[in-house]
Amino acid sequence: MMDFFRSRYFPATLFAIAVHLLLVGLMVLGVSWPERPRDFELRPIQLEFANLQEMAPIPVPDPPVSESPPQAQPQQSSVEDQQALALRRQEQEDNERLERERREQEQEARRQAELQAERARQLEEERRQNQRRAEEERARQREEQRQEQERIANQQRLEAERQQELERQEQQRRAQEQERQQQAQAAEQAQAERAQRLAEIVARGSGTDTGVVGGSETSTNEPGLAEMHQALIRRQIQQAWRLPPTARSGMRVVVNIRLLPTGELREASIVQSSGNAEFDRSALDAVNSVNHFNVPRDPVVFENVFRSLNLDFDPEGLRL
Repeated sequence: MMDFFRSRYFPATLFAIAVHLLLVGLMVLGVSWPERPRDFELRPIQLEFANLQEMAPIPVPDPPVSESPPQAQPQQSSVEDQQALALRRQEQEDNERLERERREQEQEARRQAELQAERARQLEEERRQNQRRAEEERARQREEQRQEQERIANQQRLEAERQQELERQEQQRRAQEQERQQQAQAAEQAQAERAQRLAEIVARGSGTDTGVVGGSETSTNEPGLAEMHQALIRRQIQQAWRLPPTARSGMRVVVNIRLLPTGELREASIVQSSGNAEFDRSALDAVNSVNHFNVPRDPVVFENVFRSLNLDFDPEGLRL
């Protein structure tokens, strides 16, 4: 009820009531109401029958001229009816206006309620979306953390495996290098022993039997001399060869060397590559680092064996 007094419709309603009260006051004070008609007294009527023939005709008087009744009372009644009709119309209009205002207020209230409900629904939907996005973001962060931890663990595992493989390869390389050195030492020792025996035979024998005439070597002992000088050349290159860290078991490079009768290197070239540039370069460097190769002085032996040599390099050893 207090909301209606504070609404914008209250002044109009108050004005309409004041107009109604004014009209009622004018009707009461400015209009003279007609008096009520007096009650008539009913008396008994006496009838006497007479002889119509004996009766003389009664002269019929002329009808009196009717005077027009006063018009004041109907006019006054018409004004009252019009005022009452106007009052009823005004009341009806007021009632209809109030009814419209009431319906409009109800519609406005429903509209506001719907707007509030829609706003509440939107806020709830927004809250749910924010909550869902927050949950998705947390899930994404957890997944990224899990993947990062898995990546780090895999990286550490791979690094550990790589280190183990490097250590294994290093141990294998060292073992192979040690075995190669042992084999080279054994071959050098055997070759040295053979060379010593050949030298002893040459020193004890005659010129035609030993293949040495006037202090020069002959072709009589060509196979033994060639083998001895090949062992000496192999030893020279092995002492100069520095095996690179990238050397692996199974690598093989073949180097062709062309020598002069003086023992100098004329040309060195790779005939078959190992596929590893560093390993190939180490073989060439070993050949080029020898200043003078130990070749026989016999020109026949030199031309047949030492003019062109193929050296087979692999991590296990050097072969001619």
